[in-house]
Amino acid sequence: MDAQASAPVAGSLRRSISLGQLIFFGLVFIGPAAAVAIFGTLDAKSSGAVATV
Repeated sequence: MDAQASAPVAGSLRRSISLGQLIFFGLVFIGPAAAVAIFGTLDAKSSGAVATV
């Protein structure tokens, strides 16, 4: 591999997040959306009275 190709360019971003951090941030981002699928099912089965289910 050429040393010129792997040298950082001024003004560019570098990757600094580990795999564990990536998984954690992904779960934190997606976690709140998990209730959306259940809400739709409950809404359909309860005829719009999800708060009482």
